[in-house]
This record gives sequence, structure tokens and C-alpha cells, in this order.
Amino acid sequence: MGETFQGKDGKTFRLDQLASLQSNQPPTVIRERDGQPFSRVTANIISQDVGKVTRQTEEVLRGLSLPSGVKYSLGGTTEQVNQMIYDMSIALSCSVLLVLSIVSAVFRGWKAPLAVLLCVPLALIGSVWGMFLFSKEWDLSAFVGLLMLTGIVVTNGIVLVDKIERNLNSGMVLEKAVIQGTRSRVRPVLITAWTTILTLLPLALSHSKDTVISQTLGIIVVGGMISSTLISLLVIPIFYEWIQNKTIGRRKHVSRGQDMGY
Repeated sequence: MGETFQGKDGKTFRLDQLASLQSNQPPTVIRERDGQPFSRVTANIISQDVGKVTRQTEEVLRGLSLPSGVKYSLGGTTEQVNQMIYDMSIALSCSVLLVLSIVSAVFRGWKAPLAVLLCVPLALIGSVWGMFLFSKEWDLSAFVGLLMLTGIVVTNGIVLVDKIERNLNSGMVLEKAVIQGTRSRVRPVLITAWTTILTLLPLALSHSKDTVISQTLGIIVVGGMISSTLISLLVIPIFYEWIQNKTIGRRKHVSRGQDMGY
């Protein structure tokens, strides 16, 4: 900073009078994304609870006073997990629509599929309560658990509704067909449910750090199976009989109108 320069008039000036110099290490590569320069900050996550680390990181970043025009986004594992959760949510929606289409084709109508799909929201009741009681977050393993749960509870619903439909086709009156069909399917449904619950219960109750992801999956499936099994054996037969009665009543109304010349 002691260098001097001589002007046209013969006066001398020191360099520090003309400029303020700072030593700095410029970036060797300037990265751009969508036409905007960006810099990447990396770190290794040693915890297996990625969601918790992400929340803590976002809390720290929200507390920073960033210059105007500067913003941040989380990438790496967090970005991949968020993308997988989005993909799994789409897969879950598609699986429900696919199940609805298949069941509609098998039963050749819409009443039985609606009764079968009623198992899904009934299962969600237990899953949501389980996640709340264990203070867990809806992460990737939760959506995997929902996919598993959907397949299991829909199978139980098909077993129940199929027996009721066969009773109706054999000539039974509606009320008797529903009651007899439900009674005959209580044992198979309970065996399927409790086998699944007892298998995944150790996983759902585990607090080991090595099973953080699997614990969420276990909570989703166990909670959903408990609520779906206990409620569906009561709600599905009632719902199915109600739909059938509404259909029969509508047919009688149309038939009465035709007889009267309307």
C-alpha cells in the first residue's frame, strides 16, 4: 500500500489514497441456475432423522438477515426426499383409482366399490392418531406405509362385500344377506388384521435410532389396521345396506310413476 503515483501536475499520490484494496479469494467457477448465480454449501448429515435436521436448518436460515435479492433453498437429501414424497402421493392416488376400477369391474356396479373403498378413510383415522401420539412427521416411509395399508384394508373390504353380494345373488333378503355375510367374515378379517398388527407392532414401538424410518411405517400400518378392523365391520355393512335401500327405493319410485302414466 506504500506505492506512489505521480500526476500530470507533478504531485504524487499514495495508492491507499486512490483505492481501498482487500485481499480476497475469488471463486474459480461461477455457477448459474436459471440464469442466476448461486453458491452451494454442503454438509454431511450424521443423524438418520432427516426431517428433524431439515427443520432445524430451516429455523436457522429463517433467522438470517440476507441481502436483497439473495434467497436460499435446500437440496441434496432433503430435495430428493421431498420429490419422493410427491411421487409417492401421486402413486397413492393412482392406486386408489386403480383399485376402484378393478373392484367396479369385478362387482359390475358402483355400490360395492364405494363400500370397499370406505375402508381407506377408516384406516386413515388410526394412522393419523398414531402419528399424533408418537409425534412423528409425514415422511417418505409414511407414504410407503399408506400404500401397504391401502392394499391390506381394501382386501378385507372385498372379502366382506363379496360375501354379502353372493348372499344377495343366492336369493337372501337384503338385511339377512348383510348380517349373515358380516358374521361369516368376522373371523377371516380379524385373523388378517391381527397377523399384520402383531408382525409390525415391534417395529412401531421400537425407539432405536437404526429404525427411525421403519418405525413410522409400522405406526401407519398398525394404527390404520386397528381402526379399520374395528370400525369397518360395523360401518361397511350399514353403508352397503343403506346404498342398496336407496337404490331399491328409487326403482320403486320410478316404477310407481310409470304405472301412473307419468
